[in-house]
Amino acid sequence: MSRRVASAPSALAVALQPIDATVALRYGEPGEPGPHHADVGNREALMSTHTDTLPPMAAPRMCMLVLGTHRSGTSVTTALVHAQGFALGGPLLHVGDENPLGHFENEQVLALHESFLHELGLEWFDDGDPLQLAGRQRRRRWTAAIEERFVTVAAGEDRFAVKDPRMVHLLPLWRVALRRLGTDARAIVTLRHPAATARSLHHRNDLPLAHGERIWLRDMEAIRRGIGRMRHGVVRYEHLVADPLRVLRAGFDDAGVPWQHDAEEAMRSLVDPALNRSSAGTDVDAPHAGPLHRAIEPLRSARRWPHIDRAWPPDSVR
Repeated sequence: MSRRVASAPSALAVALQPIDATVALRYGEPGEPGPHHADVGNREALMSTHTDTLPPMAAPRMCMLVLGTHRSGTSVTTALVHAQGFALGGPLLHVGDENPLGHFENEQVLALHESFLHELGLEWFDDGDPLQLAGRQRRRRWTAAIEERFVTVAAGEDRFAVKDPRMVHLLPLWRVALRRLGTDARAIVTLRHPAATARSLHHRNDLPLAHGERIWLRDMEAIRRGIGRMRHGVVRYEHLVADPLRVLRAGFDDAGVPWQHDAEEAMRSLVDPALNRSSAGTDVDAPHAGPLHRAIEPLRSARRWPHIDRAWPPDSVR
């Protein structure tokens, strides 16, 4: 993993700038709750013009998207989702010291997301909205590529899970692709205190704490804006590692996903509370994101989160 720090603007307002209304029209979902719900057009029609032939393999009946910012505990969440009978395909990203349990990321999906960012000259830690920067034609092509890659990696599976923190910025494209394939899309959002994720990024990537905080804010806004009408649950990482079965089952209930009781015994051995190595976090290391975390932590739906680009951070730090 590169330890290079992005040479991005330091102002939080740059990272969290509102998406341009004309861009929103092109990838918003008609009728969705959210800041653009009154104006969005038919995104599926705009994105469904490709004629590439997909591989002759059936897509899974259900896909669980595991969403969250970097270092937020999505790997633990995905391990538990996998134990609940969701396939991950392969090969998976290697196990590293920073994730002794494993990353549970499909390398082919990760490579696709990385290729999208690199087309724009971006890395995962850079500011900016990839969909806004991509333009209409590129978004159409990316949606087609997601369809093809998903069918390839998930061939023959009934239930499949996809995890990659980069996906929060491509969530509207994933939802369109899965709908066109006839796959029922659900999501589990992993929420962790921004100070904990910022400290973890500082330890792993030498990112300044303020940059890690900005990444958290950027990604929470991407989830809020991109979740659409997809059924989803929100799990708190600190609660998940303390009581994984109860917390994930509540998330599954909110997402409308049946729970497999026979998997519970195996799940109990997967999570060690010591995995919470950066502790719960305090606002000292995330002075602007901490208040937002307190506001959204009790909410069971990301659709109810405040508009970060409008209300956060306070004017004094814009």
